[in-house]
Amino acid sequence: MDIVLRILWTGGVTRVALEEARNIPGSKLIVYRRARTYYDLSNVNLQVLFEGKSKAIYRFITSIYAGHRGDEATVDLDRIIKARDLIKGPALFHDQFSGLTGYLRWRKYKEDYGVYIHETSLDSRSVKWFLPRYLEKIVLSHSRVIITNSRWNAEILSSHGFKAEVVYPGCYPKERINLDRERIVLAVSLWDEGRRPEIYGEIAKRIKGKLIMAGSWARKDTLEEFKRKYGDVIVTGPLKEEELQNLYNRASVLIRFGFNEKGPGMGF
Repeated sequence: MDIVLRILWTGGVTRVALEEARNIPGSKLIVYRRARTYYDLSNVNLQVLFEGKSKAIYRFITSIYAGHRGDEATVDLDRIIKARDLIKGPALFHDQFSGLTGYLRWRKYKEDYGVYIHETSLDSRSVKWFLPRYLEKIVLSHSRVIITNSRWNAEILSSHGFKAEVVYPGCYPKERINLDRERIVLAVSLWDEGRRPEIYGEIAKRIKGKLIMAGSWARKDTLEEFKRKYGDVIVTGPLKEEELQNLYNRASVLIRFGFNEKGPGMGF
C-alpha cells in the first residue's frame, strides 16, 4: 500500500505520512508538491508527481479558508484531479483533499482507497465551509477505511455516520533520557496566527528562564510581527531533526496549546 500526501512540507501531517512510508514494507510516499521541509527522508521511497508553484486561482481559493497558513498550504485542485491517472494500486490518502484523488480513482477504476483524516471539517458551521464539508462527505462515503488521529475527530465523524479507527502518532523511544536539564521552556510547532503565538510571548514575560519557539513559520509577516512585539523570545525558524532533538534533550518543560486543533497537537 502506498501513502499519498499533498504537500511535502513541515508539519504533523507530513511527519505521520513519512513514518508510515518508512515503516510499511514496499510502501512508496507519493507527493503532489514539494515545499519547505527539513525532515529526514532517508529510507523513504519518494515520488513527487508535480513540480512548480501552485496556480494563482488555487492560492486565492485556499486563502479564503486558511490565509494564515500562507501560499505553501494551497490545495491544488488541478493536481488532485491529474493524480487520478498517475497513482496506481491501493493507497492511503492523507487528508480529505488528497482523498478526492482516491474517490476519483474509485469512480474511474473501481479501486478501493483509504483516507487519514487529520482535521475534519464536518462540524464547521459557516456557509463558506459548505463545499469542503460536501467534498469531505463524498470522500468518506466511498472510502474502504477511515483513520483519524484523535477521539475528538472520531466522535465528530461518528455523529455524521462515519466510523473511523483512531491511530495516535507514535514515536521512537530514546535509549537514554538526559536528566541534566537547562532552564528552558520549549514550544514546537509550524507557527501561524491560528497557533496564537502571542500566548507564548506572554508566558515568556512571566517565567524565569528562556522560552524557545522552535519550528518553521507559515508566513514571514506573522514571524516579523511576533519578533517586533516579543523580542526576548528565542525564535529558531526551521530546524534539522538533530537540532530539534538537541532542544528536547536540554529543555525542562515542553508546552503546546491546541488552539483550533482537533488532532493531538503533539510536540515530537
